[in-house]
Amino acid sequence: MIFNAIYGGKSLFIRKTSIKFVLYHLIISNMKQKTLSFQMKFRISVML
Repeated sequence: MIFNAIYGGKSLFIRKTSIKFVLYHLIISNMKQKTLSFQMKFRISVML
């Protein structure tokens, strides 16, 4: 019973951290895409 509780807690913790990591990764990639598009727009405007 104790082992099951510990194992369940660990798997839950891993699940939470993995969800956080995925969200963090999505936010970072989204920010990168935004900055890239902004840089492209800026370059195009500079060229014009």
